[in-house]
Amino acid sequence: NDFDILKDFMLGDKISWYFEKDVVNPSWAIEPLTQDQKDWNFFWFHSIFRESMLVTSPDVWNAIQPILSVLEPKSLIRAKANSYPKTPRIVHHQDHTDLPYEHTGALFYLNTNDGLTILEDGTEIKSVENRILLHDASKPHHSTTCTDAARRVNLNFNYLNLN
Repeated sequence: NDFDILKDFMLGDKISWYFEKDVVNPSWAIEPLTQDQKDWNFFWFHSIFRESMLVTSPDVWNAIQPILSVLEPKSLIRAKANSYPKTPRIVHHQDHTDLPYEHTGALFYLNTNDGLTILEDGTEIKSVENRILLHDASKPHHSTTCTDAARRVNLNFNYLNLN
């Protein structure tokens, strides 16, 4: 039930999406863009939490609480929503790291599609709604577009779990 409420909220018309011309911050990229990546090097995002501050509405913050209650982060670094466009073929984005120090990245998939998250060792994680991927986001990884849904949408959390 929590998932259905969250999905309807995030994929509905209750939040604003902002255009970003670079899927990967150029300073975080590990290799230069290929031509295919240049053609599809954009996405839409919605910032939720960054720089120790809530940067969205309380409605969005409340909508993600079921996920945060499961993750139990000791120190949330960043939370945002990503929306990648449907493309004629799967486009692999640049390998990158989220931050230069060890921390947990959690990708929560809001819709099922043929898009992927690729980890440093080549492991491919399919975008399956209501699934979460936990990984060390200081290690290289990348996202892809999708071809079988209008868009690929996920929530991206970066946090510390201090011992």
